[in-house]
Amino acid sequence: MLVVPEKNHYDYKPIVNVPKARKSKRIPAAAKVLIIVLVLASFVVGLFLASRVALFTQKGHQIIKLKKEIKSLQTANERLKLEIDQIGSLEHVEKVAVNKLGMIEPEFGDVEILPTDGNLHITEEAGEPKKSNQQKKAPQNNIAKIYSKISSIFTRSVEASEL
Repeated sequence: MLVVPEKNHYDYKPIVNVPKARKSKRIPAAAKVLIIVLVLASFVVGLFLASRVALFTQKGHQIIKLKKEIKSLQTANERLKLEIDQIGSLEHVEKVAVNKLGMIEPEFGDVEILPTDGNLHITEEAGEPKKSNQQKKAPQNNIAKIYSKISSIFTRSVEASEL
């Protein structure tokens, strides 16, 4: 048998931790400026958006307030129209004329219907109507009288409805 000689010789290499050269983790100045600008821009955009939301909210409240005001003014307008219709009615005008103004209702003989064709002239001195030559020559027949009475009724109703 063969015997192998013993080796007592060890190759010992000590392990030494040698610090490696670190790469610098420093951020370049341009990148820092860019980050700061982006943060500031984000902040400004956020403020702008917040102000827009506040403005929209304020305008919404103003719209609601104006709609309420419009509605109240419309109801007041309707109320005033109703009051105008009530005051302008013939019955109300007659009551005011008789009760407050002391007027009396005309009797049948007190009413005269005058023609409205423009040929009627009032003299300054007498205050009585002066008829032109054409009216003296052409006497009114019954149909013309009926027509003038009917037209006077309609003109009174139109005048009353305009009140």
